[in-house]
Amino acid sequence: MLAAFGCAHPKASAPSRGLVHMEELRITAAAQPDGSYRFRAYNAENLFKQGLYWDDRKRYDEAIAWYDRVVAEFGSSRFASPALYNSALCAQRLGQREQALERFQRLLETMPNSPDLRHAHFRIVELSAELGRWQVAREHADVLLSREDLSPEERLEALGQGAHASLQLDQVSEAAAQAADALQYYRLRSARGEIANTYFAAQANFTLAETHRLRSERIALRGGSIDEQRPLLEERSQWLLRAQREYFNTIRWNHAPWSSPSGYRIGQLYAHFFDAIVESTPPPPRDSAAQRHPEEYAKHYRIEVARLVRPLLRHSIRFWELALMMVERIDSRSSWVERIRLDLDRVRARLAQELSLDGERES
Repeated sequence: MLAAFGCAHPKASAPSRGLVHMEELRITAAAQPDGSYRFRAYNAENLFKQGLYWDDRKRYDEAIAWYDRVVAEFGSSRFASPALYNSALCAQRLGQREQALERFQRLLETMPNSPDLRHAHFRIVELSAELGRWQVAREHADVLLSREDLSPEERLEALGQGAHASLQLDQVSEAAAQAADALQYYRLRSARGEIANTYFAAQANFTLAETHRLRSERIALRGGSIDEQRPLLEERSQWLLRAQREYFNTIRWNHAPWSSPSGYRIGQLYAHFFDAIVESTPPPPRDSAAQRHPEEYAKHYRIEVARLVRPLLRHSIRFWELALMMVERIDSRSSWVERIRLDLDRVRARLAQELSLDGERES
């Protein structure tokens, strides 16, 4: 559903020299008009530096060409891994997600001892989410969580990404547990001053709120007596309030990719609850007149129920109005602005219709 991530895994630098390592040298000869030859010698490091030169100037197409030459001509060089990683990163920055993903995956498959594997896994999670390949995202998040060399911020990122991927795979219970683990991990590590970036804590909080919302909305208000429906209403209400609390908590992190949809969801919670109640199957009629005219009974029942739960629409409108102000302040061009406006207009019209029906009955 959402794939706006705050990944900050850098491009690869030239590998450390450490022990003296003689790079393979290539020599080319070009014939000159006078019959002599012009010789040119180069190695992987020369090509890699050319890639970095264009990379630093954001000329990513040119950088890719140089990086790819390193991999093609010097595949066993210590520069091959950073060249392939940077080539993938350049493709990602050009918006070429498929090409970038293929390159990162090739790095994992062909260079299993690369020092760039950790960052490549993170990039694969990010790209897979953007492409809607949630199973791949989840698998690579799990690989990351099995590693012992993650920094606290990286572990929080893997936890948040994994939880969000589980949610998109409709693994609601698992996503809730993972999101709760991520938030707990953040609280412990941030208290020690080990995590400064709160982006993935906000993501985990949004995921937790979404699991509560889904649990609420999946409680079907099926037909039955009032006594049979009451516990279902109460359970759905409790999950709704839990979801609302976590959406508010998400907004407090102040990260637009998660606070904007959270504001929208709060209004949606109440609008959906209103619809679920009004559209639920009426309980069996108790008097004989209603039993003889079931359609009239159902119509009258829904009118009365709509009147009783009308405050849900007012809650929806109020929260959407607040959400709209928040999102417009953060980013007036956000797609959430139009989405909130459309649903706000729809619910306002529904409330006006309800009030009009009530007025007709009172006249």
